[in-house]
Amino acid sequence: MPLVVVLAVGSALALCVCLFVSTGRHPALRLGRCLAGFAVSIFWIMALADEVVNTLTVMAELLGLSDAIVGLTVFAIGNSTADLVADLSIATFSPIMAFSACFGGPMLNILLGIGLSGAYVTLTTGRAYPIEISSSLVTSEISLLAVLAITFGASPRRSPLTSPLTDLLLPR
Repeated sequence: MPLVVVLAVGSALALCVCLFVSTGRHPALRLGRCLAGFAVSIFWIMALADEVVNTLTVMAELLGLSDAIVGLTVFAIGNSTADLVADLSIATFSPIMAFSACFGGPMLNILLGIGLSGAYVTLTTGRAYPIEISSSLVTSEISLLAVLAITFGASPRRSPLTSPLTDLLLPR
């Protein structure tokens, strides 16, 4: 049923575009097409991401892996590939900006991803979102914090752009 509705609405909008848009030079029509294209691309990304998550969840169940392990490996690699490409291109222009983007991108994903989805679930259900804390999740959290602490301590010491404040706080 939803497919029929989407097909009917899409066909009606396509017919309106064919009938009423001759040259496409009007700014309002351009903005409308841009917004419609953006909305369609967001829906496609959402649909494809949903299918990828469903496929990997089924594969994890078939292989006997926990959701935390699949999230830490397959999902993390897929999610971080675009960040890797962007950080490498940023690093050619500004290494410090790329270093900041390496931490800023995942931090934004964590804060907005967990924060917005948790707020949505809390507002719609009226209760807090339950989180299963497994041993693999605790191990991964401890490992992540250890790597971040080591990076936080080692990076300013190795950076060619150190400041007097860095030398004061972290003597060599």
